[in-house]
Amino acid sequence: MSARTILVALVLAATTSAAPSWAAPTQAAPTAHAEEDIRDIRGPVAIPRWWPFAAGGLALLMIGGAIVALRRRRRERARTPEERALEKIENAQVFADRELPREYAIVVSDALRSYIEERFELRAEHATTDEFLDAVTSKPALVERRDVLAQFLAACDLAKFARFALPADSMQSLQQLARQFVVTTHVAAHPSSSASGGVS
Repeated sequence: MSARTILVALVLAATTSAAPSWAAPTQAAPTAHAEEDIRDIRGPVAIPRWWPFAAGGLALLMIGGAIVALRRRRRERARTPEERALEKIENAQVFADRELPREYAIVVSDALRSYIEERFELRAEHATTDEFLDAVTSKPALVERRDVLAQFLAACDLAKFARFALPADSMQSLQQLARQFVVTTHVAAHPSSSASGGVS
């Protein structure tokens, strides 16, 4: 065998044992950061069996609350202005018992003003006492009661704005006056109600 033949054989053997870099890409060893990024596929999340019952119970509570609120609103609309005013006046007694004249005057005066505005269709929500009394004179059924109403509102204004300390007997008198005003104006506008006992 010649030296040339041996040299060719060695070259061929070297080329077959060592592949070039472009023939087979090398794979880098996985680093610690790469291992952290690779996670197994998680299985399905189990939904608790009580969840459908809880959701159904919550839906029933919401529906029940809406029904109760709707019924209360309907009953409130069905009541007359006189009934609502008298109830508010009676509820003000709580503040009189606690010796809170300012809170008492606010509730009683608002009850009477709201009654007059609703019953006689006056629009004077943000009116001052003088403006409210001027609006009252436009209603024939209230003209003869204007002076009584003026005294009532003046006493309430003293307690609300001047922090005037109303004694217990004065608060009782204001309550009776407010109640009498509601009853008399209701009877004057509805004479037939006096025969049936008026407003209770």
